[in-house]
Amino acid sequence: MTYFVAFAIAAAALAVAWLIYSRIHFLRRWFIPPALIAGVLLFITGPEVLNLWNDEVRTFIRAWPPILLGYLFAAIVLGFESAPKGSTLMGAVVQQNLFVWFVSFGQLIGAYVIYLLFFQGWVSPLITHVIEIGWAGGPGSAAAMSAVMRRLGEPAIGDLGLFSATLGQVWGAFSGIWIVNRLNGRIDRGIDAKSVSRGHMARPENLVRTEGLADGSHKRPQFEMSSIPRILLLGCVPLLAVLLGYLAQLGLKAVASSTPRILFLGDIPLFSLSLICAFPVRWLLNALNVLSRENCETIQTVNGQVLDFIIIAAMAVLIPSAFLGLLVPFSILVAWGIVFCFVAFFFFGPRMLPPHLWRELGLINYGFATGTTALGLMLLGLLKSNTREESRIVYGMAVPFNAPFVGGGIISLTLPEWTARGGPTVIPILLAACMIAFFFICMRINRSAEKANV
Repeated sequence: MTYFVAFAIAAAALAVAWLIYSRIHFLRRWFIPPALIAGVLLFITGPEVLNLWNDEVRTFIRAWPPILLGYLFAAIVLGFESAPKGSTLMGAVVQQNLFVWFVSFGQLIGAYVIYLLFFQGWVSPLITHVIEIGWAGGPGSAAAMSAVMRRLGEPAIGDLGLFSATLGQVWGAFSGIWIVNRLNGRIDRGIDAKSVSRGHMARPENLVRTEGLADGSHKRPQFEMSSIPRILLLGCVPLLAVLLGYLAQLGLKAVASSTPRILFLGDIPLFSLSLICAFPVRWLLNALNVLSRENCETIQTVNGQVLDFIIIAAMAVLIPSAFLGLLVPFSILVAWGIVFCFVAFFFFGPRMLPPHLWRELGLINYGFATGTTALGLMLLGLLKSNTREESRIVYGMAVPFNAPFVGGGIISLTLPEWTARGGPTVIPILLAACMIAFFFICMRINRSAEKANV
């Protein structure tokens, strides 16, 4: 009975949040997700503040993320249409994909170095993950990290990740608009020879359609009654991968319990196994021609609602007093995140992304690196450019090769396991080697394209 009460409370909070979101222009202007508002409402009405519902309900809500995460990652794999064969954009897609990995790894490396230089032995090394998962991952990934950190015995760092995601979105909106105005000013002065399609300076109220690539938590779902059976059926598709992942988890735990040397296999979380199992499910659905563009968009939309409840659950069980002692190291990590995002856009972007698309893709990636893809697409819509649509296509084609893994994907949420096992000195070295390789590969693709055009 308590489970249904908990779900009813969360659903009611989400409905009220959508009402608030639709009435307050400021929230839409800065892409504050309704799920985040609902989470705040639940937190205020919960045991920490007004105590309108008890700890028993909070215990049930806290149990949601581990299950919902399995669905979330399976749907990420299943919810994107396959790239067209023979596409002429593949070089740009490879560069965009590697740039996302580069940005995510860069946020992590800086955090590891800061921890090793200043905070080793003072705080848990798991704090190194709050910027990459909170900023590059966004609110949904931060909520996922909250569940992982609770499992690793560091709930305060998980709560700090949620605060990091909120702060990143606010900073990304303000700083991103400044970047767009700077780029548009250079175009107006003739410094950058680019065709333009807008004649105004960027304003936050000028929003842009997200073409299905935005975080699902920002969009109100549009369902027709006649399509409900199809939606329900497609919504159940990721559950097949979750079921396979659960069976695999049971098998691994049985093997681990009888073989001490591979005991760690029993600790592999359900979301990791669900994501892996989603690939054979995707192969089967492709063979049956099920994953059309319309069906993929439906899976993404349903997944957005699942993401809403992950965010709500994480916010509802926050205990702010637990992470107040981490504000000093967190502030320094935020400073690193700010500096690195600027460096990634202005220095690495022109060198790693396609020359004719680096500004457009760079803006989408800047939004991704500080909060959500939706923010990046909003910034793109404010740029004076005639290649916005091409950059959206390139970004969308690259998503299946990075979203399931970094920026809040399986690698981002699995690395804390290795950090907790004593990896803060080894992991940054491996990540740095990958970043160097990514940088030179992208540079080589640009040089090859330049020679081909001569």
